[in-house]
Amino acid sequence: WLYYSTGVDYLGRTDLGALVTFDEPGSSTTELSTLQFILSVTTLSGQWLGFRPVGKLLQLCGGREQDLTQWQRFGTNYFNQCHLPVAEVLDAARGMGKSPGGETLFFDLYIQDLRGAPPTVNVWPESLYPVPIRVGNMLVNQNAAGDDDLMVRRFFVIDETAGVAVA
Repeated sequence: WLYYSTGVDYLGRTDLGALVTFDEPGSSTTELSTLQFILSVTTLSGQWLGFRPVGKLLQLCGGREQDLTQWQRFGTNYFNQCHLPVAEVLDAARGMGKSPGGETLFFDLYIQDLRGAPPTVNVWPESLYPVPIRVGNMLVNQNAAGDDDLMVRRFFVIDETAGVAVA
């Protein structure tokens, strides 16, 4: 399934078990202040390219190095906006990973939910919990009501495949 039948039902779930804090956690605690997000990357033709940590991967605008991962900090309000020429957008998007055939890359976003346990050595990623994505420029999501928004599982950042003329 690639979309959620209703965003409200999914957004109201309480079964994410991660323990989070606004403070920087001590070494003996199992609380997190920085959330670990993971992307599953697939090509348009269905070839799975593996898991990747999000980090600054989706930051097409760039910015100060110390700011680019702040969006992962629990309780942080983060906004990054820029205006880029198409050539720069394509270069930035290609940095997200290469598909063997130069195809559009699709992403599924997960949060690592260890439920307070420490990560297992040599196991990455583990205990993934799917994150619903709200695509803001979809017509159904442009009204003021949030209870009828359509959420998706799989998204792309830039489409290099559709609309490309082939000889």
